[in-house]
Amino acid sequence: MIKLVIPSVEYKETFINAVKDVKKMEGFVSPSVRQFADYDLHELETNFENYIVKPLIDTMNGINLPEGFVPSTDLWIMKDDVFVGRIGLRHELTDFLEKYVGHIGYMIIPAYRKQGIATEALRLMLIEADKKNIKEVLLICEEDNEISKHMIEKAMNKFGGRIDTPQERKGVKMLRYWLNTDIIK
Repeated sequence: MIKLVIPSVEYKETFINAVKDVKKMEGFVSPSVRQFADYDLHELETNFENYIVKPLIDTMNGINLPEGFVPSTDLWIMKDDVFVGRIGLRHELTDFLEKYVGHIGYMIIPAYRKQGIATEALRLMLIEADKKNIKEVLLICEEDNEISKHMIEKAMNKFGGRIDTPQERKGVKMLRYWLNTDIIK
């Protein structure tokens, strides 16, 4: 069973196991997975709460946000009590976020992809967005990201169009999808 949970020390062991598994991967790894693999194992083992949990809880509450960041709910995706990924909901959008990033971002550990986990996590996060009175969420993915595109289109209510990305994105086209949160209940 898939569920979303608030980051907690309770999930330390399964989180660290996922990091170790990702660190063993060879070949191309997506930027979101690479960032996950860059966690310091010593810090995870000795200072999990301050290294991982507290910053995520602070971000949910709008505390100690770096410039340009907005409050966001970052939940962990669990499958039968095993950490399999994360999904985040930005509570508001800056101009940059609205053009190029969107409300929701997610990462699924590669071993758990193509099992419907991201689709179910998105459905659950849309319910969370509705609870926060966010009636439409914007999801954005690269045009050639077939897996994300397929997952979003399965839940899609309204297609927002295509735009060019900022120059630092090297001209990669981004697809924009608007989803109503009240349709996914």
